[in-house]
Amino acid sequence: MITAFEKDWPNGFDRDPGRFISVEYKNGQYIRWFFADDLDAGVKKEHKDSHGKETLPENKTIRDRFWNKIPTENRVTREEYEKKAVRKSKWAYKELIAFIAYVEKEGMNPYTINGSYAGAMGLCQFMPSNIPILAEDGNKDGSVNLFHHEDAIASIANYLKHYGWKPGISREEAGKVVYHYNHSSYYVEIVLKIIDKLKA
Repeated sequence: MITAFEKDWPNGFDRDPGRFISVEYKNGQYIRWFFADDLDAGVKKEHKDSHGKETLPENKTIRDRFWNKIPTENRVTREEYEKKAVRKSKWAYKELIAFIAYVEKEGMNPYTINGSYAGAMGLCQFMPSNIPILAEDGNKDGSVNLFHHEDAIASIANYLKHYGWKPGISREEAGKVVYHYNHSSYYVEIVLKIIDKLKA
């Protein structure tokens, strides 16, 4: 895939959804992700004369407009992307089935539940497939509601314990456990610094 920043789009390009596969907000700018094999696709830029009358469009390609701005490490073939899409769709279907099972068991209205773009839900941001395995009824009311503080706290404690958290754990080991919960080294480091301050 290749990237193009919003400020660099040719006129009308952002209204052609067939040219990009996803959108990401990064460093204060929206980025469109394109297929590398679309580099030579034509992009029309309409021109108007001094009277505002449209003239013949100028044909430019993505390569013409963005080539010098494209990080080569972001390029993948369409075939590679489609394989990834198949894997992700199977994962998403599994999470959807788990979500439906959860709301049916707990008698919840699925249309009232807010979650992340990926489907993580509740105060502890559990993926639905984690709920039957790791979620806990912290307030002992007979149900698991991850939007209730008692249940969410007990659930995330059980999650961390499941991945190796225990009393006396080393800082390095703690980092590995937290990384299971959030695959961000920045997030892990912040959590570890908070632990250090609480111990001080």
